[in-house]
Amino acid sequence: MLRTIIAVLLLVASINGASAQLTTTDIGVGGFGAGSGSYVGPGDLTLSTNLRFWVGFRAYSLATAGTNAVGLQRTAGTATCYSTPTQTTCPIKSLSSGAFDTASAASFCSGTTCTVARIYDQTGNNACPAAGGPCDATSGDAVYSATACNGFPGAVLTSPASILIAGFEGTTQPLTVVTVAKRTAVIGGGAYSPILVQPGTGSSAGLYFDTNANRLITYAGSISSFVSETDGTLYSIAGILAATSFIDLNGTRTSVGSIGSTGFPLGNLLIGFSIFGSWTGVLCEIGLVEAQSSNADTIALYNNQHSSYGYGNY
Repeated sequence: MLRTIIAVLLLVASINGASAQLTTTDIGVGGFGAGSGSYVGPGDLTLSTNLRFWVGFRAYSLATAGTNAVGLQRTAGTATCYSTPTQTTCPIKSLSSGAFDTASAASFCSGTTCTVARIYDQTGNNACPAAGGPCDATSGDAVYSATACNGFPGAVLTSPASILIAGFEGTTQPLTVVTVAKRTAVIGGGAYSPILVQPGTGSSAGLYFDTNANRLITYAGSISSFVSETDGTLYSIAGILAATSFIDLNGTRTSVGSIGSTGFPLGNLLIGFSIFGSWTGVLCEIGLVEAQSSNADTIALYNNQHSSYGYGNY
């Protein structure tokens, strides 16, 4: 009997010791849908060490909760923006929980449609000096929806809508594009559908939806092999531009081969549109990591996104 009691006590102690070493930051959980406890955002994860910019419809981190997240613009008339009356634009904040302030957005957009005028870069890295510092994403044709991201807020893009990140400082491979997005329609003409690219040349490196339905690719001078997805479904996607390219879909890593060495030189970046084509779908958040993110890091980010939103087919 005494031996049994001792064995049980040792087992409990070992479990407690193991759990003490495993934090929400390590596994990525703790988003605003995760129950009790402090909010954990992408900026609280290990991956954030090399994250140059990030924009989205929630707080980047616990430290940025309660700050500006998305600037909305009314398509007609004016409304009160928090306590300031007769405004056509309004910077909507995240809440202390990390969630987007949908109540204030609904009040400001009442009676009309709102477009997504600006998504604020919350990293504080100022990686777009030519545009004033932060890599804020701007648009005049992406439409705000309170339910676009599996019942949570996001930007709806209808081809040829686009979102611009101006004046990026430039960087080289290896890179990782991290996003939550879905394509809802394949645009005619066999066009590649850019998730994040540098426009203006025939060698626009980046992460794309393929010309065919239900596929993702990377490109940096050569086209990768594809990873299957389901159009109309929201995914956590990480596209790695490196000597060997990978696409991580909901945390599952697939090697997609050699794609060339092109990075993102100094200049603008586009979401949703390039010389290759455009797409119709939804964007919830997107960022750029100046490193080849490990699969452990992209799994942690996927867990974080999942615990916040319950995206798609998770």
